[in-house]
Amino acid sequence: MADDEDFIRFMQVAREDHEFHKRLTFVLSQDNFNRQSLLNTWIADLDLQNAPMELRRILTYLLDEEVAGTALRLLEE
Repeated sequence: MADDEDFIRFMQVAREDHEFHKRLTFVLSQDNFNRQSLLNTWIADLDLQNAPMELRRILTYLLDEEVAGTALRLLEE
């Protein structure tokens, strides 16, 4: 996953877009249960909106506690 270009692009956008950064940081700052709950809701909403599959796939990466922690650290740099 570390070399996944979509994930790298996702993190770049999250660092550059203030509102997206704010939302993602909030979600990733939650405890494991609440982070997963918020992400699952977000993914379900994106499914209803027929959002790009890549975005939904990347958000599923963040269900993993280790990946979420790494992503949060990257956002906080």
